[in-house]
Amino acid sequence: MQVAIDKAKNVGTGWVSVKNSNHFGIAGYHAMMALPHDMIGIAMTNASALVAPTFLLKNW
Repeated sequence: MQVAIDKAKNVGTGWVSVKNSNHFGIAGYHAMMALPHDMIGIAMTNASALVAPTFLLKNW
């Protein structure tokens, strides 16, 4: 995210990708790193779901 912030400061927008990562639970932290710089941060993934979501409702 710091690389994306640096790019955005120089040219107006910063895009970064990551290859071969795994756990994405800290995504909100990385997106919020842009806030002190008066920027909007977005973190996304296309990884496969490996666990059931919290509070998953079942049809009984």
